[in-house]
Amino acid sequence: MLEINLPKKLRKALEKEAFDANISLSAHIIKKLDGITPPSEFIDKKKLKAGLPILVTYLNKLPGVIVISSKVTEDAYWWVKLNIDISNNFSWNVVQELGFVLNYISVSEPMPTVFKPVSPPPYMNGGPEDFLCQCQC
Repeated sequence: MLEINLPKKLRKALEKEAFDANISLSAHIIKKLDGITPPSEFIDKKKLKAGLPILVTYLNKLPGVIVISSKVTEDAYWWVKLNIDISNNFSWNVVQELGFVLNYISVSEPMPTVFKPVSPPPYMNGGPEDFLCQCQC
C-alpha cells in the first residue's frame, strides 16, 4: 500500500473525476497512472538516449517544424518542444498528422504520448482558426 498526500486542489479534482466516473478515488488514480506509465521491463534508458537524436533529426525534416529542445528525463521519459511555423503552407498538415498519430491512432491501446496542440483526424479538419486547440481533447 502506498500513501500519498496530494495538494488539496488536485485531490478535489481527482475526487470529482472519480465520482463522475462512478469509481473509487484509488481506482481512478490507478487508471490514470496505468495509462501513462509504461511497464518498467520495457524501459531502456540507453535506447531512449540513442533514439531521441534520431527522432529530433526526423522532426526537423518536417515542413515548417524546428525542434527547439529535447530531453530524456531521469524517470525514463522524453519530451520534444517544437516551433511550428504556421505561415508555412504545409505546417497545418503537419500539426494535424502529428496530433492524430500521437494522440489518437489507436483508441483501444493509446500510445503513452501527448501532443499539444491536439487535433482530430485530418480528414475532419478545417483550418487552424477553427479546429486547433491547446488543450487535451
